[in-house]
Amino acid sequence: MINGKDLKRLVAAIPDDAIVNINGHWEVGVESVTVESAAPFGGPTAILHLTKGYSITKDDVLEALFRKKATSFPDAETR
Repeated sequence: MINGKDLKRLVAAIPDDAIVNINGHWEVGVESVTVESAAPFGGPTAILHLTKGYSITKDDVLEALFRKKATSFPDAETR
């Protein structure tokens, strides 16, 4: 988790003419931001909406999905 102050500090370091990619992907961008004021945990929440078709997922989740896919086929090689 990152708070707004830290995100603003990081974004301020990006030059105005820089091309920005997210996690190595050039096609994805932040399309919009939604700010909700009454979060159940006490403070405001900001939601960054990425380009349609992209999401942020933990690496462990993706690795587990691919591992399950490889073991779903009895003849598949796993290394």
